[in-house]
Amino acid sequence: MRHRCMRRTAPLLTAFAIAFASPAGIARDDAPPPAPLDEIMTMRVEGTITLDAAGRVVAHEITTKKLPDAVRNRLDKAIPSWTFKPLAMPEGKATGTTSMDLMIGAIKVPEGHLIRLEDAAFGEGIGARESRVATRTYLESPYRSTNAIVRVAARVDGEGRAQDTGSLRCTLFNAGGDAEEKALICRRLEALSVESVQLAKFRTFNMEMPGITEVRVVFEPEGPIDERPGKWRIESRTPLRSIAWYAAKRAGEPAPMVALSDGIIGASL
Repeated sequence: MRHRCMRRTAPLLTAFAIAFASPAGIARDDAPPPAPLDEIMTMRVEGTITLDAAGRVVAHEITTKKLPDAVRNRLDKAIPSWTFKPLAMPEGKATGTTSMDLMIGAIKVPEGHLIRLEDAAFGEGIGARESRVATRTYLESPYRSTNAIVRVAARVDGEGRAQDTGSLRCTLFNAGGDAEEKALICRRLEALSVESVQLAKFRTFNMEMPGITEVRVVFEPEGPIDERPGKWRIESRTPLRSIAWYAAKRAGEPAPMVALSDGIIGASL
């Protein structure tokens, strides 16, 4: 999902054009109002980290230059206490250094803002990891000023047709409007995205078939989503939904070579 890596774009645009025009892709007017979206500010932070074979932090450096002092100070305090799953070091090496790509989140609380670690990737970056997990494609938005990404899980048969689909999450970026309006926008974009995936023809370029994949449907009427490190952005998003067959597939994937111990991602800084 990051601009640094090559994005895989599915050849699904014909199906998307059909879905966009279809009344089935539009939420019913008589449906009950959706729940309000979760609001969070997020920021990418880049750096390097040095670890020993036991997964202890030996040193770290934050390389993102334009970073609020409050965020930098909290990271400098938190990172040395992080632990990682044991590592296999090259022969003759006691430590190893790798790149660090963090996603920081800030949510409003009565005392101000709670800052937490939303996600982290090491060695390859969050974007490189996600490019393997999900195919990214683009769809024209019915809303002129709302960038969004809808994550859709799909179980695809040997002919390249989705037999099961489900929306995992809708995220709006720097969206205006009140809570109900934003929730309704997500409802409609999710309906359009899911129908588009249902109508799509997958190919071996995108995935092994039959199989399970994730498609990230991107709406960018305001231009590319700003994903530069050190910049806050406001995300309005649905809760992350669990789909049993998709969760089982993700659980069976190989673990990354460098991984934080359980409980650190999601914890406050």
